[in-house]
Amino acid sequence: YLFGFAARMLWVLWAKDMPEFYFNGEFMLTTNDAYYYAEGARDMLAGFHQQNDSSPFNHPISTIVFYICKILPFKIESVMFYMSALLAPLIALPVILISNEFKALKAGAVAAFMSVILPGYLVRTSLGYFDSDMLNVTFALFIIYLLIRLLNTNEQKFIVLPGFFVSLYL
Repeated sequence: YLFGFAARMLWVLWAKDMPEFYFNGEFMLTTNDAYYYAEGARDMLAGFHQQNDSSPFNHPISTIVFYICKILPFKIESVMFYMSALLAPLIALPVILISNEFKALKAGAVAAFMSVILPGYLVRTSLGYFDSDMLNVTFALFIIYLLIRLLNTNEQKFIVLPGFFVSLYL
């Protein structure tokens, strides 16, 4: 997790002195999708949105930002920009858990290091790329892990958890 977090934060070190990446003293979001989900978070913080405005009001990624901004004293712009650095490396957790189920923890550690920095995933989860991709891949892997766990243990408690992650999965 920390390796993936650090890999994403390298961009901040590179771009911190470049004014073209800032707006109103904050790093800018980098994609159209980021601004789409930002609208949902903004509308949730405002407490309303107009009917048929296509705002992702109550979308999971917008909801996470809403709660972080409500609980912690961070600006919405900062939360959205750094969100991928916090959530994207979570992919390492289900990778490690899956490898543990197959009794291949060393291979899982290598896979976890690789998964957080694979070029396609790194680009789609870089800072400012505020999108649901970082959650979709992680939730899918958690579903796979929980199904493997269910098959390996036959414990009834594991039958509910895959359904929970399916309900969160987009």
